[in-house]
Amino acid sequence: MKSSFSTELFLLLMCGVFGAETEEVKSVSVMKGGSVTLNPERNQTQGFIKIVWRFGDKGIIIADSSEKVTLVNETERFRDRLQLDLTGSLTITDMRTEHSGLYKVQIDRNTGTSFKKFSVTVLEPGGSSGAIAGTCVTVLLVAAAAVVYYYRHRICDLKRLMEPEISEQMLNKNEDTTAEQLCKKYEEKILSVMEGESVTLKIDAEIKGDDQILWMFGPQETLIAEIKSETREITTFDGIDGRFKDKLKLVKTASLTITNITAEHSGVYKLQTSSSRGTSFQRFIVNVKVMIISVVEGQSVTLYPDNTGAQKDDLIVWMFGDENNLIAQMTGKTRATYEGTDGIFRDRLKLDKRTGSLTIRNMRTEQSGLYKLQMSSSSKGTTNKRFNIVINLRMILGVKGKYVTLNPDIETQRDDLFLWMFGDENNLIAQLTGETKETTYTDADERFGDGLRLDKNTGSLTIKNITTGPYKLRIVSSRRNLNRKFRVFICCESGPKIVSAMVGESLILITDFTIERGERVQWSFQDKTLAAGMNGDISKTAYGDVRFKDRLELHHQTGSLTIKNTRTSDTGDYQLKFLSRSGKVICWEFKVTVSDSTMNRSAIVLMNEGACE
Repeated sequence: MKSSFSTELFLLLMCGVFGAETEEVKSVSVMKGGSVTLNPERNQTQGFIKIVWRFGDKGIIIADSSEKVTLVNETERFRDRLQLDLTGSLTITDMRTEHSGLYKVQIDRNTGTSFKKFSVTVLEPGGSSGAIAGTCVTVLLVAAAAVVYYYRHRICDLKRLMEPEISEQMLNKNEDTTAEQLCKKYEEKILSVMEGESVTLKIDAEIKGDDQILWMFGPQETLIAEIKSETREITTFDGIDGRFKDKLKLVKTASLTITNITAEHSGVYKLQTSSSRGTSFQRFIVNVKVMIISVVEGQSVTLYPDNTGAQKDDLIVWMFGDENNLIAQMTGKTRATYEGTDGIFRDRLKLDKRTGSLTIRNMRTEQSGLYKLQMSSSSKGTTNKRFNIVINLRMILGVKGKYVTLNPDIETQRDDLFLWMFGDENNLIAQLTGETKETTYTDADERFGDGLRLDKNTGSLTIKNITTGPYKLRIVSSRRNLNRKFRVFICCESGPKIVSAMVGESLILITDFTIERGERVQWSFQDKTLAAGMNGDISKTAYGDVRFKDRLELHHQTGSLTIKNTRTSDTGDYQLKFLSRSGKVICWEFKVTVSDSTMNRSAIVLMNEGACE
């Protein structure tokens, strides 16, 4: 017996407001699995003393410029996801829904303290891109009855119910509309790809001879490729704004390849397969990642367009920052580089006439940030590429009983004021006034005694009685505000640290700095290799001791090691070797005792740093 009922849908839209404060909140949205960089205003961060990032309503600290990236117990959700550069910008990688929320940056300067807020929304697959400006809640009140159908790898796309063709079918036809008809099958995949590379959207189903294939992109579902059912003719389209011109390749199996992908190709790709047997859908969420390049202060870096080289008629434009400031351009034989805002690129840029690559020499914090390349030609059209450069602090290795010199490596100006600070509290320890060449040493930290000397010509600081830790230099003048950061280690300063843990708990061995891309770490236990890996290449991670099988996790960005389900047999000597790009080996050594009589809690161990001969 057929039965029918009428169902009324009431949609109540409620948009949340972020508190009653007058501070501006910048809204940012990112797809699940993607990355986002939160940038304070450049005029806010110039000459800063300290920058602190907080998350959530409770304002939990997740990053601190005086401690690089600091993780606390409440913020395990951010482990190996945060990168704080020396300009105060915070990058969060591999975003998940639990990373949605309010981020607040506090910027301390001599002139006062300023704040900026960001509302970050992580969009789930199939989520609305309109959920950017606030928190919008849609409540569906069903008057009669509701039946929830669960499908593995299926979702019921309620949005489709509101589309004209389905709504008309529901209202005008007297035949039954089953849940199977209303819940269209969606196979969803999330893909991440680096900007400039290619990605192939591979379908799971076997294509039949009479199938019509339609590939669509974006919220408007713009047609970008098709295979006709009768003729099997394959056609690709440029898209409304031409962003897909010469970038698509569709094969007979219906797999779609996007070449030389850029940020504008991020989004939802939808495959519709239609035949006499019915219609099915498959959806792909594509996240295009910006290439992140880590550079140590003072080094040079080269940004490459692609592998094809520049052609005679190519127009190559390099831009910097959120304002897209022009810093270099080339067309034909004509090349030009520019100093940029406040002359920060003066005598630093080199544009290669053959490849169009851009080299930035003697990198400093003011040159960190987002670089954009726009390359146009009559044959290839216009392509875009982005690079995010992060400046890391310099690590200085000293030998106990000797001295070490911290050199800012800059051209001094007459009215420069040099302020040398030490420790997480940025205690002033030495000062040089450029005009008078007067040097002042403070007693803020008695460990230095009379062991500090300032070079009146270069501003460099020599430390006779070496004290390990973070050092910071601020250079202030009428024309510039610069910052330099150093971290000093002493070779084999002391013996291993003694640590206790409880059987069954997780032991997390945490380093205190970020490992650069391409640098290697190796953990050993009782002279046997436990774990080894390289930041930036997970495939090179290896675990070598069967006693710890399935109990180890190496964190590539920090070198930290997690030992799960600890046992008494884990008691012994541990060592971490970190090989820097310069070839220096930095080590940590400590003794761990695992027993069944300590408190039932996770043990987080901060390691004793030293250096290996």
